[in-house]
Amino acid sequence: MNSEHSLENRPDKLVVFVVLAYGITWLCWIPALVIADREGYTLPTIANLGQGLGSGFSSPRQVLLTLLFSLAVYGPLAAALAATWLESGITGLGKLFARVTRWRIPAKWYAAAVGVVLMLSLVPRVAGELLGMVSGGAGWPLHLLLGILLWQMLTSGLGEEPGWRGYALPRLQARLGGEKAIWALGLIWAGWHYPFTIYETLSHLVDVPAGTAITLVMALAGQTISLVGMTYLYAWLYNNTGSVFLAILFHGLSNFLPAVLLAGAAPGLTVMTAVMPWMVVFILEKVYGKEKFPGSGAVL
Repeated sequence: MNSEHSLENRPDKLVVFVVLAYGITWLCWIPALVIADREGYTLPTIANLGQGLGSGFSSPRQVLLTLLFSLAVYGPLAAALAATWLESGITGLGKLFARVTRWRIPAKWYAAAVGVVLMLSLVPRVAGELLGMVSGGAGWPLHLLLGILLWQMLTSGLGEEPGWRGYALPRLQARLGGEKAIWALGLIWAGWHYPFTIYETLSHLVDVPAGTAITLVMALAGQTISLVGMTYLYAWLYNNTGSVFLAILFHGLSNFLPAVLLAGAAPGLTVMTAVMPWMVVFILEKVYGKEKFPGSGAVL
């Protein structure tokens, strides 16, 4: 579909959005991560969600920490609602809601979203099998797999996408245009993850204090570059459909499938998963050309 430049003449509230998105999330994430680590509680990350759902809660304190941790991902959603209200009131909120619930789009875009996620996940899985870097799999029953996918859509998907793609992307494209907007959003999105990335990286380090700083820098840099590549893919899907609903589905799938297909993978395989978005971007750019991929415009 053709992108519509329908931004109103009022100045946008991008700075307000970013400050609120970071502030709300970090105020929830950081205390939950620190206390859970100190007291040995398991939080529902995608890596251990199956374990957490199966084992239940050991105390009311863990329930509260889990709730606080889970609420963190809704920072971008809350920020988008607040910024939109300040920018254009109830009219703007109605338009944002319409994009979040826009599921009636050509079926080829659902197929494209699923196909991209499969490529992001299956190529590393096959490579891991050939190189002996994957042992078994998640081994979760079907009902648990479906529950994890739904959980990812309702938390990470719904909590983030109305903000990143529904609010920030069209405004950054209107301001900066083209690839500058994608890089700007990719860097903002990556930075938002940093407290969690630091926690996850440190929690997996074993007796390597001398290499801690280097490991952290590499982890943050790798995630940042990977998420900029993912931002190209989200922008392509959004610019051609105007559907935040599709972005929510894509987000849930892109968290869920790698966690399932690459469970038990050797750490070295994470390098391949980090560069896979750029491999897909390269392929799509060759197929569609830079004029059509990832597209441009502020779909509001």
